[in-house]
Amino acid sequence: MKYLPTTIDAILGRSCALGSMLVSMLLVSCERVTPPSVAIPITPDATTPASTRAPPAPAIAETAGVPGSPVTASLSLDRSELRPGDILTVAVEVKIKPGWHIQAMDRPTGISPPTKLKLELPSAMAANNNWITLPPVIDSDSSSGGGYIYHAIATFRSSAKVDTDANPGLFPVRVALGYQACDRFSCRPYEVLELQTEVRIVNTRR
Repeated sequence: MKYLPTTIDAILGRSCALGSMLVSMLLVSCERVTPPSVAIPITPDATTPASTRAPPAPAIAETAGVPGSPVTASLSLDRSELRPGDILTVAVEVKIKPGWHIQAMDRPTGISPPTKLKLELPSAMAANNNWITLPPVIDSDSSSGGGYIYHAIATFRSSAKVDTDANPGLFPVRVALGYQACDRFSCRPYEVLELQTEVRIVNTRR
């Protein structure tokens, strides 16, 4: 048998070319194709409550003011629930616009009337009838004729005690604030703000 180098070389060359093609195809088919990222919307679980926050505490403050007046006032209590024998602190915060003032409560006030506070409580509570605040400042350059005044912010505090035999229930707490607002040139008419909030008395003793 004669050796035909030309024919054999041609066959081997074609075989090698075919093998290379097969290897290339295998490599391409084995490549890892990364799928495009897809945004998956997250919907809230129907069983999850809309809010896990505790229910809001009862409102124990009220703000009032006469339209156009430079003075506003708020009434607040140090707690919203009391038991027999408890002591309640009542606070009235008065905010006064710059350039204005109101008169002192228990000091000379010149020709203007003093500031007054009247506390009204349920029959199951007894007030001490004293209001405590920071000392007023002296003013000798105003239309009120000089005297002691409050400006910017003045906070008045008083207290009351719950009777030991108090009946349970929700009761109003009222404060009437009387004042006259003045600036360097004039004074507004005397005004009275009625403030009210509520307090609950429970019959459980400590």
